[in-house]
Amino acid sequence: MKKYIAAIILVLVALLGLNNSGFFLNPEYPGFWALLSAGVIVFFMLPLFINNRVTDKQKKSAIIGIAAGIIMFSGVLLLKSEFLNDTALYNSLKIEKKDIKDLNISKQRVVTRQMALKLANKVIGGKYKGVQISSQYEINRDMGSVQIVNDKLVWVFPLDFSSFVKYLKQGVTPGYVVVSATDPMSQPNLVLGKEMSVSKNAYGMHSVDRIMFLKSGLKDVETHFEINEEGNPFFIGLVQEPKNGFTNLDTTKVILLNATNGEAEIFASKEEAEKTHPWIDRLISEVHTEERITWYGSLSQGWGNTIIGGENINKPTSYKGRELWFVEINGQPVFFTGMTSTNSKDSSLVSGIAVNTKNGSAIEFDLSGAMDESGAVAALDSGLGADAQKWEPVLPQPFVKDGKFYWGSPIVSSSNIFQKVGIVNAYQQGEVYYAKSYDKALSKVGFKSQSVDSKETIEINKEAYLKLLQKIDELNELKRQLLE
Repeated sequence: MKKYIAAIILVLVALLGLNNSGFFLNPEYPGFWALLSAGVIVFFMLPLFINNRVTDKQKKSAIIGIAAGIIMFSGVLLLKSEFLNDTALYNSLKIEKKDIKDLNISKQRVVTRQMALKLANKVIGGKYKGVQISSQYEINRDMGSVQIVNDKLVWVFPLDFSSFVKYLKQGVTPGYVVVSATDPMSQPNLVLGKEMSVSKNAYGMHSVDRIMFLKSGLKDVETHFEINEEGNPFFIGLVQEPKNGFTNLDTTKVILLNATNGEAEIFASKEEAEKTHPWIDRLISEVHTEERITWYGSLSQGWGNTIIGGENINKPTSYKGRELWFVEINGQPVFFTGMTSTNSKDSSLVSGIAVNTKNGSAIEFDLSGAMDESGAVAALDSGLGADAQKWEPVLPQPFVKDGKFYWGSPIVSSSNIFQKVGIVNAYQQGEVYYAKSYDKALSKVGFKSQSVDSKETIEINKEAYLKLLQKIDELNELKRQLLE
């Protein structure tokens, strides 16, 4: 009986491993030991339930098995804990201090994922090789990502099979959809003819997950979809391995899977992958990057301080389902987040952190007293007046102008239709500007118009007003000299 039970457990482990990318098959990861601990407990407890008469020996074996399983699982939890790894986890993010005046933040999103998907789904109603696309394929929203292609920020979503039967019938997917992430009025581009032989919803050795799992050596892989500057599609697999005990997962290898022919290149490091293919935007995990930022904010004075005292503990800001903002700072793609205190009533920032999405290097700049994303959205919502009943600010993005920090946000309707954008001074809630684009909104910074008719009232701050007077004096002096 025990042999049959052991065989069943092994089969379950194998199946779980194939579906969860190594966490249950590779002893490098805590999932393997957690499942093994559970298997040991079940193995020794089963005789207590399947035998009509339980002997004292079986009872003792069950107790020993349960104890062994609990000890094993507890040991794993201890090895991956912040208690043992606080110093290493805090130092896992290498920070360089910067002055905000030295930062140029660009390529901010106006189009949310929901808006992009809505636009993308509108263009897949046509036919490809006589087959109606929407009848066989769907937009794979989970594999889509924001990326920089030919210096433009875009959403890219691969087409994928909508069922197992359709995978068997079609065999390949016809292409992908590109949606501008900065211009909500532009038309999405359905790119056909880039047939992909591998995809997320395919099966067997045409499954991206299965290929990545085997190519990585049965390890945990985070996979996303990108296109290069020529529009050729690829799946990027980031092999995640722990650096400290069972924690602090980071990219150790990169698997570049050609979506067209299924051929894979394996790079020994993210640096090698970046050097060979500089167009790849993401070589680090967003999830594990946020973990490192969290450790940096909470463990500066050790694990004990998080339990007793709680001095100088900060955390990444959170806004409607946490994500790190993908923007460009000084020409480099980064994950950006504000840092705030752990005080739940505090809606102000302490600093900003930006982590390079290719090599993991990070910068931090002071934002003491600036409002966080939620505060910015509230300020922009308040400035909408009566329109706030039908519109709402979403997706707050960071801006720097003249050495000052601002938040920008697209304003959308309840049905995710773009209306306009707003900009708010992160230090002055009442200083808000609205326009049809971020460039136009930023051009208004320093000037504020509230009226809509010919009797226009303009409010201008003192600094801008004095500069305006100076320019008027200069023009008058020039006029005087020309008339002499």
